[in-house]
Amino acid sequence: MTYQLRGKLVDIAETSQTVEILHDGQRVESNQWLHQPQAASTVTKHLAKTHQAHTAWPPSQLI
Repeated sequence: MTYQLRGKLVDIAETSQTVEILHDGQRVESNQWLHQPQAASTVTKHLAKTHQAHTAWPPSQLI
């Protein structure tokens, strides 16, 4: 999982359609760009297990 690479040196490769994360020359993740202003996405599998449950919380519970 990509969260396990926190603090490690990675390479980022990007095209007009995708962004990839590489570690030790191996691709560990690839995602499509979101072509919307201020767009964000969260892929639950990228989060540490302790954070995965928070993705289901409504915004009011996070504040």
